Amino acid sequence: MKYLLLILPIFILNGCKDPKPCPKQVCLYPVLPTYKVPQSSNFQVKKYNNENSIIDNKTLFQMVNNNTKLRKICTNYAVINKRVNKEYNK
Repeated sequence: MKYLLLILPIFILNGCKDPKPCPKQVCLYPVLPTYKVPQSSNFQVKKYNNENSIIDNKTLFQMVNNNTKLRKICTNYAVINKRVNKEYNK
């Protein structure tokens, strides 16, 4: 009992000091690439009759080309999104 009373003040005086607080962890997200979105020019539609209209071939090819580019961009973002989700869900 004597030893307990002698040791107890030592523990009380020393106390359990707070350890140094851990630095806040910063969550770093990867930098995503940016892609230039293709721009379509305004197009004119020529009325053929009440049900049909005519669009110039150049305009149609431009729209198809832009659609293809946009699909590639969306696919690239989907692949990056899957990779990032897989890495951060570990």
